[in-house]
Amino acid sequence: MEHQTIAPEVTGLGGEDEPTQLWLVAPFRAVQGEYVLQKGRDNWNQPLWRQSKGPSWLFSSPDGFWRFANNDLELAEHLGHIQSSEPHGGKLPHQVAQWQHHDGSAWYDDSAIKVTTSPEDFDARPKGEELSSLWLVAPRYALLQGEYRKQEARTERGQPVWRQVSGEGWIFSSSKGRWNVTDFEDGIASNSSVMATASQHNGEPPYRIEQWQFFCQGSWQLDPNIFVTEKQAEAQRRMAEQQREALKRTDHAPEKVWVICPPKPNLQGEYAKQPARVERGQAVWRQVGGNGILYSNGLGGLWCVATKEADVQKNLGLLQCSTPHYGRPPHEMESWQYADGNSWRVHADLRVTVNRQEGLAALAEQDADAQRRAKAAPKQLWLKAPSRIALEGEYTKVPERLERGQAVWKQHCGPGWIYSTSGGRWFITDREDGISVCTGLIASITPHQNHFPQETEQWQEYVNGVWQPSPAVAVVVDEECLKLRHLSSLSMEDDLQAMSAVPSLKMPNNLWVMSSELSELEGEYISCGYRVWRQEGGNAQLSAVAQQAVERWAFWEDSTSNCRVRGTTACEGSPHLTMQWQMLEGGIWRDTARFCVLANPLREPQPAAENDGMQEDTIISPVEEVLREEADERTEAVTALFSPDTLSGVSHVPGTLRDRVMTEVLTLLAQAQFTMSPQQGEVDLDHLVEECCHQLLTSHPSRSDIDDQEVSREVLRTVLRGWSKPSREPPQQLSASPLTVRQHLPNFLENEVRSHAHSRAELIVDDGTTGCESQVLGCQVLPCRTVGYGTDSNYCPIT
Repeated sequence: MEHQTIAPEVTGLGGEDEPTQLWLVAPFRAVQGEYVLQKGRDNWNQPLWRQSKGPSWLFSSPDGFWRFANNDLELAEHLGHIQSSEPHGGKLPHQVAQWQHHDGSAWYDDSAIKVTTSPEDFDARPKGEELSSLWLVAPRYALLQGEYRKQEARTERGQPVWRQVSGEGWIFSSSKGRWNVTDFEDGIASNSSVMATASQHNGEPPYRIEQWQFFCQGSWQLDPNIFVTEKQAEAQRRMAEQQREALKRTDHAPEKVWVICPPKPNLQGEYAKQPARVERGQAVWRQVGGNGILYSNGLGGLWCVATKEADVQKNLGLLQCSTPHYGRPPHEMESWQYADGNSWRVHADLRVTVNRQEGLAALAEQDADAQRRAKAAPKQLWLKAPSRIALEGEYTKVPERLERGQAVWKQHCGPGWIYSTSGGRWFITDREDGISVCTGLIASITPHQNHFPQETEQWQEYVNGVWQPSPAVAVVVDEECLKLRHLSSLSMEDDLQAMSAVPSLKMPNNLWVMSSELSELEGEYISCGYRVWRQEGGNAQLSAVAQQAVERWAFWEDSTSNCRVRGTTACEGSPHLTMQWQMLEGGIWRDTARFCVLANPLREPQPAAENDGMQEDTIISPVEEVLREEADERTEAVTALFSPDTLSGVSHVPGTLRDRVMTEVLTLLAQAQFTMSPQQGEVDLDHLVEECCHQLLTSHPSRSDIDDQEVSREVLRTVLRGWSKPSREPPQQLSASPLTVRQHLPNFLENEVRSHAHSRAELIVDDGTTGCESQVLGCQVLPCRTVGYGTDSNYCPIT
């Protein structure tokens, strides 16, 4: 809309000659209507008129043209789509003989446009034939075909609007003066459509426009088969002819086709033609033994593969040919693409064939490739994901299982799964049913293209409904790599090269937690990977977490809760070497002495000493050595605190057995850090040792077959269940041990407790249950919880 600048002439524009009212005749345009003279003049001493029932303006442009602006913004920029054909040279708008309109690319003279001072002339303006019903014929858009009825009480941009009978279609005039067809009402306001006239209508009704076009692949394309008529018989004749031609094409279409699509293996295989079914004038095939539907969509005439009938009606799918088919069958299309999130990716191996042998051979080759990849895939993977602690740790390959042509790994002692989606990405989900619907919490940023998870360097996480890159996520094939990534800032490429320079940190496979304040965290914890332990028979988890710039050992009740207990110092060495713990209460961390972590609470037989007693696979770091020395000092402190003389009254217990029991009791109490807490006053050492000795003599009358492991086992069992006065005394209500656990014992302990319950029916044990003061061990062994792993509810519908 550029013009040569010409200085406007103001001669002859007297105030008395300027009409107070003007009418613009511009058929089918929103600026048409009455205009009222405004007070004052513009910067060029020219008058202004404003539309009485609209936002438009009539003004003189800086280059001397009378021009109509659609709104205040266009007025400020001196823009408009209707103007005088020449600079007015001092003439008033109603004195201008020739006007022109702009179609978005150039100006065109338009004899239908004029400005008058007579309302009678405006009312006598020529009108198009606004019939009550129109019929649309559009083979590409079968759902939009049929009758459209005029909306009597509605106009848009000064033009009538037609709505489809029993459908979602609308016919309206756009802001650029074209008739448009949209499949949703909001498209009228936004000028969005799927079909439109090839040129401006200039006041002509839709059925008088011969050339129509449709929008496909980012551009408008002419389609001679789109037709609008006011005659119902003509529309029905054309649609019946379309149906006959469609049935003829369907009869000649192949009975079966084969879809080959490595990125979407669930859509591969044989497709059979559905008898007498026609969609958008083309045949339809259904997958044999699957959910695939091969059809022609209405958005540009593309062959498409969907998995649901509802998607067929909505022109949706997961596979499609890259160009319109123009009536050619699917096996003649050369290029195909598959949906990857919100984009389409062309794949060279994606094709449709009518040759059964070719289809079977391609599928057999893919299956063989998948078996070879699965065999070559690593048996174990380790995941590091600091923000998804429940998914961290070791993953084991599931034997004989393939998903979309790739191996699958299951988390050891956890809910995690690593698998390949139908979009060709590695996904990590926390539940098995997420595999079938391709959902997860962690995913590779790009398709893996048959590379294994450990070869993927860039990962992303689903956070608050959005996928976000996560550099902290890593998948490796060697657990030592996770140690390196934790201890240094080395890249994955440098991990193996630097491994020899980093000493191994020995971590126990099993840990025991004792606490009189947090019974839900008590019990045995089993290693599930590097620096991660999970509660046996429960949901709690122990791992390292960064808090306040310090990495500490911390406990969670489940994967969805906040940290409940943490160490007070940095986690150097194993958790059982941490001296002091804190508990979260009311949002405040406070020190607690009633929480301890033990490693190997039962003494197991030691292997014969070789090479001066040094084990080749054990490397103790300086930090661990200092912590172990401090643990030995605690043992000595307990030994000094509890003198063996306190057991002098237990004359019926053999001295050697008593000494062995005493040693084991002192060791266990030292590990529990009783010497550093008020609990030492609660421990009745005399009763505790006598209880252990009595049980050992009851189960082993000969005494000669009681080994050190049996002594250790009985001491631990007694401490865990709580101790009382010797069983030969009358039963009485006693307080439970501060170390009593409120969940099940390890299997071997629970079985032994049950086996001896008949001889201990009088023993009273407090299980900590509200409203129940005591339980008889012979009637009910310590209560057992059965809980499942928690899950995260955030999932992406992608792929």
